[in-house]
Amino acid sequence: RAAPQGKYCLNPSTEVQYREYQRACGNAGREETSNPQEASIICLVNPNNPTGDFLERQEMQAWISANAAPGSWVLVDESMLFWAGPDFQERGVSAEFVDSMVKKHINIFLVQSWTKIFAC
Repeated sequence: RAAPQGKYCLNPSTEVQYREYQRACGNAGREETSNPQEASIICLVNPNNPTGDFLERQEMQAWISANAAPGSWVLVDESMLFWAGPDFQERGVSAEFVDSMVKKHINIFLVQSWTKIFAC
């Protein structure tokens, strides 16, 4: 609800994604779009839950750069990133990239969940 008014977009390159963000956006009265450039908030799950599809750091950052519009928020859920291997911290979106996008008026929020590591 705190995000800029407008539509939301889930990862358009996957057919299924963790549904909590879709539910939250719907409950906030947002309309879904498949075009990320029309969205005020984009919700990406990487690695994707439940399929496990994964975009490496450079691929994810390139996708965000090419698709997020100035003024938008991009939520990247990296809760399952630790499954990418022992170097998982080097494979998610970088702090430097987040800083560079703020200068373009694109806010990135990284969601990480240590409970997943201990629960799995």
